[in-house]
Amino acid sequence: MSGINGIDYINNTNRGLGKEGLRFNQSINNPTNTLVPDSIVNALLYMSDHIPIVMEIDVNYLTNSIQESTDLTDVTLSFGEAQNKFILNQELTDFIFVLYSVNGQKIMELNLTDIQQIAIVKSLTSGVYVWSIETNSRLIKNKVIVK
Repeated sequence: MSGINGIDYINNTNRGLGKEGLRFNQSINNPTNTLVPDSIVNALLYMSDHIPIVMEIDVNYLTNSIQESTDLTDVTLSFGEAQNKFILNQELTDFIFVLYSVNGQKIMELNLTDIQQIAIVKSLTSGVYVWSIETNSRLIKNKVIVK
């Protein structure tokens, strides 16, 4: 209620789910409750002898300390089939390179320094991959196709 830790209750938003004010200490489904769908009324009836309370809250907190980079937006990455390496269009210093499958599985993570080509430590199948580079608390991400 006091807004501690970035979570604050929005005044006058709490209410009983399915409570329309027509019954007191009576069944939630008799007479017919038109405030919520029948499936919800029946779930509330069989769940408990009390109605759950819902409310709106305001959540204000940082979810990530890494910011999208505006100064790295011109960084591109391609796959050099002959070299079996990823090739950056510019040399970067002190960065973390992470490669993911399109399903979100981390394929590799490398800490690199002063490099423009990234050697592959395991063979990759053809497909689309998602890569990210983090440097100086900046993050850039994109997709790359491996043929």
